[in-house]
Amino acid sequence: MTILAIALVAVFQSQSQSISMAGQARFATTAFLLAQSKVAEAGNDGT
Repeated sequence: MTILAIALVAVFQSQSQSISMAGQARFATTAFLLAQSKVAEAGNDGT
């Protein structure tokens, strides 16, 4: 029973870390796309 409890804790920890990393990846992607859009806007304003 102890081994099962330890395994479950490890699984839940891994799941929590995966969710956190997915949130960070989504934030980074959104920031990149916004920056890319602003650079494109700046390039179009100069012509």
